Amino acid sequence: MQLGSAFICDRRVKIFGFIPTPWVCGGIMTPVAPERTKLRCTDCGHEKTFPRALSQVKRLCRGLGFAVAVAMVSLIFAPTVQSAPPQQPLASCHQFVPYGTPLSGKGELLPIDSTHAYVCRRAYLVYNDEAAKLPEWVSYTLTPEHAIGCAVRSNAFAADDTLPEGGRAKPDDYVGSGMDMGHIAPDGDMRWDLDVERESFMLSNMTPQLPGLNRGLWKLLETAVRAGAYETGHPFLIYAGPIYDVSTDKKIGPDQVDVPTGFYKIVVDMTTGQYVAFLFPQAGDLGNDLESVHTMLTNVEAKAGITFPLPPNAVESKIWAYDFKKLTVDTKAKCHKSE
Repeated sequence: MQLGSAFICDRRVKIFGFIPTPWVCGGIMTPVAPERTKLRCTDCGHEKTFPRALSQVKRLCRGLGFAVAVAMVSLIFAPTVQSAPPQQPLASCHQFVPYGTPLSGKGELLPIDSTHAYVCRRAYLVYNDEAAKLPEWVSYTLTPEHAIGCAVRSNAFAADDTLPEGGRAKPDDYVGSGMDMGHIAPDGDMRWDLDVERESFMLSNMTPQLPGLNRGLWKLLETAVRAGAYETGHPFLIYAGPIYDVSTDKKIGPDQVDVPTGFYKIVVDMTTGQYVAFLFPQAGDLGNDLESVHTMLTNVEAKAGITFPLPPNAVESKIWAYDFKKLTVDTKAKCHKSE
């Protein structure tokens, strides 16, 4: 599949190693040296030949000369370079921290300094760690209306060039690492608007995740959150982010992007005050039982070193009931009508 001038991997991914899904890998396909007669996905390693491109090369070589043909082929295979949209005014992101901004484990304000900054997007707020090249936390709200969106997944992975050089991750950092560029605020929650959906692919909203986690239990929770907001008819507030230690963690890529050892997600029903916390290890196959990663909020806060503000009526809850079938059926019905 081609997106702009980039070729996108259309290999169908599997959950838990064997269950096919409707999702595709979405990685960038790059030419394989030295012949460059194949394309290889930088995410999953899938390879494919490109006979149409090869026949075009042969005709170009005969008709235009070798040098011109090489220049044109390089344009065919060059990945599209995305440019980050400008940040929104920070005041417009107050809606994503309605009970106050997250604090340090000591209850102090988190710093805004040479290595930490807020990134305000239309649908989410990031507290970014430029030393780790990671979002320390991301906060956003999901309304029942936005739980179903019809924008097509763009796979518009891009460095967030509103952050300084040397303080941001780039897609090249992930090449050959065996790690996915894993969303913190998920693309699926942002499909109610084309521009918002594309903004979710800024790497300031990404962390290195093992493919089995990113496409497995982490994705299952993302879908369960949408199903919960849709079925209850209540807006949800979500805090999410990585567990990491930049001094000891493994790094990937030329920019030395930190590889987290785990991840957390806190889901707050803004109507009832009920909340649920989850803590994930950085592991490839965690099965399909969300209870296995369900935990107490205090455990998340201790691991992350962050205190997350909650509503006055907050009460810890069990995992809500969710119906994937209803979400899927209604999404198809809505999006079919909009075509």
